[in-house]
Amino acid sequence: MREIIIKASWLKAAYNNTLGKALVIPIHVNWPELRLTEEQILANAVAVAYDKEMPYPDPALISLVLERPSK
Repeated sequence: MREIIIKASWLKAAYNNTLGKALVIPIHVNWPELRLTEEQILANAVAVAYDKEMPYPDPALISLVLERPSK
C-alpha cells in the first residue's frame, strides 16, 4: 500500500490558516511507478533553467488541499 505522510506542522498551518478556507501543500511522492526517467528529469531541468515549460509533467508532484470546516 502506498502512503502519503502529512506532517503535524502542515495540519497545524492549515487549521490556523486565516487567509482562506483551504491551504494547498505541494507533496512529492517517491513511488517507483511515478518516477520520471533520468532523461526526462534532465529535460525538465534544462527547460526550467531556460524559463520554458517542462516537457514532461511530473506525476510524483501532487497538490494536497487541506480545508477547514465551516463554522
